[in-house]
Amino acid sequence: MQGTYRIFGPKQELVESFVAAPGPMGWRYFAHVHRQDDLGQDLYTVDLVTDLEWHLVRFRLATVEGWVAVATAAAGAVEVVHGSPNQEAVDVFDEGSVVWSSSPSSLLVLHRLLGPQGGTVKGLVIEPHATPVAVDLSLAIIERTSVPTASGANVAERIRVTAGGRELEALVRPDLPLSVGRWFELIA
Repeated sequence: MQGTYRIFGPKQELVESFVAAPGPMGWRYFAHVHRQDDLGQDLYTVDLVTDLEWHLVRFRLATVEGWVAVATAAAGAVEVVHGSPNQEAVDVFDEGSVVWSSSPSSLLVLHRLLGPQGGTVKGLVIEPHATPVAVDLSLAIIERTSVPTASGANVAERIRVTAGGRELEALVRPDLPLSVGRWFELIA
């Protein structure tokens, strides 16, 4: 699967072009993020890998300036190596299980991990050039609805997501997130 999201950033709109696919060991999502007016120049990339149950294997965010954050699962915690070359730090987030970022892939993983019953998990926020921060993430299904697609209609869920006290309402199909007001929308 591939597509494009419009990301409503605090300073500017961004475009995230992605490819995603299941594999024999889990799921992988890779995206290039760039300015809306300069699709040829990446600002950063996102590379996310989960296992078959949607648990984090690795999350990597890398900017063109050389700043990188790599989060990996580590025995009931998430370890994050982050920073610029020769100025890296390591943080361990006990009980962490999910990475939350501006990428819509974060929402899909949370949705698939918690399933139709919803719930709450410990996670961490990773954004370019920022120190990772622990956050509580929760998800609740509001309703199931039908959404138009090129081949007819498809089922989607309207969900409520709370990330560190910030509440969002999202529309998510089983295979990908469609939209969250003030965060993103699928455009292609």
